[in-house]
Amino acid sequence: MLVKNDLFEDKGSNRYRVLAIPDTPGRGWVMPLSVKNGWPIYRDFGVLTGHADPKPVTRKHPSGLPDLAFHTETARARARKALEAIEPLLNNPQIFEPALRGTLVKARAKELKQSETTLYRYLRLYWLNGQTVLALIPDFDKIGRRLLGTTANRGRRPKDGKYCTFQMSPIDVENVETAIRKYFLNGEISTLAGAHFRMREEKYSYLDGNGDSYLLPHGEFPSIHQFRHVARTRFKLAEVLRKKRGKKEFDREHAAHLGSALEQCVGVGHVYEIDATIADIYLVAKEDRSSIIGKPTLYFIYDRWSRLVVGFYAGLENASWTGAMLAILSIAADKRELCTRYGVPYNPEDWPAHATFPEKFVGDRGEMASKSSDRICDGMQSTVTNTQSLLPHRKGTVECGFKLFHASIADIAPGYEPPRNAVKRRAKHYHQDASLTEDEFASTALMHAIAHNRRIMEGYDLLPRQVLAKVPAMPLRLWEDDVASRSGALARYDYDYLHLQLLPRGEATVTQDGIFFKHCVYTCPEAEELGWFVSAGKRGNFKIACSYDLRLVDSIVVYDPKDPRRAYECKLAAHSEKVTGYSFAEVDFIRRMAVLNNFDGQAEADQAKAALRRHVGKLSADAVAQRLVAAKGLSKSARRADTAAARDAERAASRRVEARMPSLSSNFAQNVIELPVRPATAPHSAPPTLPEQARQLDTGPEALQRPSVSRTPLRDLLRKKQQEPIK
Repeated sequence: MLVKNDLFEDKGSNRYRVLAIPDTPGRGWVMPLSVKNGWPIYRDFGVLTGHADPKPVTRKHPSGLPDLAFHTETARARARKALEAIEPLLNNPQIFEPALRGTLVKARAKELKQSETTLYRYLRLYWLNGQTVLALIPDFDKIGRRLLGTTANRGRRPKDGKYCTFQMSPIDVENVETAIRKYFLNGEISTLAGAHFRMREEKYSYLDGNGDSYLLPHGEFPSIHQFRHVARTRFKLAEVLRKKRGKKEFDREHAAHLGSALEQCVGVGHVYEIDATIADIYLVAKEDRSSIIGKPTLYFIYDRWSRLVVGFYAGLENASWTGAMLAILSIAADKRELCTRYGVPYNPEDWPAHATFPEKFVGDRGEMASKSSDRICDGMQSTVTNTQSLLPHRKGTVECGFKLFHASIADIAPGYEPPRNAVKRRAKHYHQDASLTEDEFASTALMHAIAHNRRIMEGYDLLPRQVLAKVPAMPLRLWEDDVASRSGALARYDYDYLHLQLLPRGEATVTQDGIFFKHCVYTCPEAEELGWFVSAGKRGNFKIACSYDLRLVDSIVVYDPKDPRRAYECKLAAHSEKVTGYSFAEVDFIRRMAVLNNFDGQAEADQAKAALRRHVGKLSADAVAQRLVAAKGLSKSARRADTAAARDAERAASRRVEARMPSLSSNFAQNVIELPVRPATAPHSAPPTLPEQARQLDTGPEALQRPSVSRTPLRDLLRKKQQEPIK
């Protein structure tokens, strides 16, 4: 059954609105919505639809328009005024009758002193749009020209009438869009003005009779203002920023950052975020505080759920797997010993996550993307995830941790350099204030971790359960509150096992002379007892697995090839003791430098060899000529007949020349031999020290430049070691 304001369709899919049902429920006045300039008609609903009981068309609102409150006050006032004008007509049932409608409207128009056309328009809008005040809301958004791509004599007039405003057509709009997309978005031009000029050159120019190109004058091409208008209205800001700044920068700086890091984290110990940064502070040498050693590397490991600092490392190692390994090791390190080492008060309550490891480590495609990080997955049953490059907000917890650390020491730590100082003109020399040593900086980082774990985090989104349980937004308390429900998913590992597991793995070669690994020779009693060296000498060299620390070559750990669970620590053999205390990078550098040194002397050796060959060749040629003259007419046996007698005669002649007594007139007290004076050499700059040279190992071919022929500290060191007495 239909009621007032219902919509229904007839057999031809024409839509009607029920205006009034004066007599019977099956008949009434309807407004045809599909007919242009239609008026109410009286019809039988069943005849129109072909059904005895027509079904109304589903609709959300009688008028199909939003609520009155969503419109402006001006629009609402216009609607109320229009309703007041036709309200007496609507209250009169005769308004539906075509023969009487004109008289009623004419009388009302005369009364209001308004146009009859205006009242007719109000009536039609009222009946078409739902017979409410909303039906009379004016369409302000449709006022004006709706044809896109034309100027229609609009636009700002140029000053002093220098030229006429260019009237854009759809073709001109297409030219502008093409130029913006071709030159500004996808090209190398960085400004809209540049793209506008290229468009003029390509689309709005002409060739004269000589074939020379000329630009059209002003007023005959889209102006820069029209060009920019099309850019604003036809291209989304997100599209422009993504094209001009790049997808990564757009996602990092401009894209919507919706959601929270906790959405992908189920509780404490689920995700640990790890990252490194160069701390904004200069340090000094421990033995000489006047010597500045630069900025340290700082690692932090945060539990994403509770924001608890579970591990850290502060030192001079570059951001690498070694630094990440030391930071992970700090999770299981003896906290009492750690605090004692750095002079920090020890409280076991400060370390609720001691030796507790997560289900997942999240890094940033740096050291956690190296092959060595596989050790975490193999031995600790944790997974390693790396975020997309250049998107630090994907691990925002640890990134914010660095900012909080720097903010906590900015005003109290000497030698702290604000990041903005690096790009500031006439910047202050903060490095002159450097006073802290490496250990003192590590103590500062450790104390910051303890203080952070007890700070109240403003804005942390606590769960309703935590609020009702009176759990403060403190990392320490959040961990303690949630660890009970997560205990089955966490794991603990011993420090020694963890250390051995995280060390990088390699492959050593067992030979009869020892265990060779990265240009060093090692040995151990267990290898001798197992007969590895004898076996290698008899059956040939063989490979064994080993673990090593990149920072020191003094020892490695080797694994028994027959039982990998058995491991032995091997020390440097006597052959390699000269590199004790060096890192593997320094040993490799020394080897490469030795090759270069030999290469420098190769020319001299080749020259000496060539001189030898020339000398021997000349002597041989003379000797052969004399031999041919002397042996002329003699047989081969005749030349060897008197060999013994000729040898004795030759020896006697040599003795008469060589066997002479020394002169007794020499003064034995002044037995001094003067050394030759070395030629003066041009002054040269001091060569780099060993650590500086070692840092150049992975910088490319320039790291293999020939060293100066003068003596260096490295040469002196190696010479001294060679002259040490054998004990």
